Amino acid sequence: MIIHVPGLPPRTIKDYVSTIDLGPTMLNAVGLDYPKECAGVSLLSLMRGLPFTHPPVYAEQTTQEVSPFVRPEQYVSPEQKKYMIITQDGFKLIYNRDCYTFELFDLKKDPSEIRNIYDLQPEKAAELRNRLGRFTDVVSVSRPWDADESQYFFGPTGEVREAK
Repeated sequence: MIIHVPGLPPRTIKDYVSTIDLGPTMLNAVGLDYPKECAGVSLLSLMRGLPFTHPPVYAEQTTQEVSPFVRPEQYVSPEQKKYMIITQDGFKLIYNRDCYTFELFDLKKDPSEIRNIYDLQPEKAAELRNRLGRFTDVVSVSRPWDADESQYFFGPTGEVREAK
């Protein structure tokens, strides 16, 4: 991500941030505050070289996994996968909501997410699992009734359609 703020010298920042931080950062850059209920945070202090700890970044993802050996129009029942994700302090925890499994990656040492260290880092895994569980509870309670992705399906070319 590249952000230019007049008056701040250029710098490279190795911290993990999220695009959800762009809105609060732009508002702060022009002297405005952002709503406290905003999901992102301003990155101006980080850009100024001040101490900064980014809060966890949460994500949800529903994907359709398909075989490379079958043409899209031949899929009988493409498999959808649902994931919940938390990233903090250079670690990423992925929870597969369908299989109830976890994967943990150290993004600083393994940016391609090849080596699952979930069983090797039980303390970090437990910390992120607990945070993700609290986030999942809040999201589940606050989600509108019509936001459930089970009412949609992926068409043969990957487009999302409403189930009938």
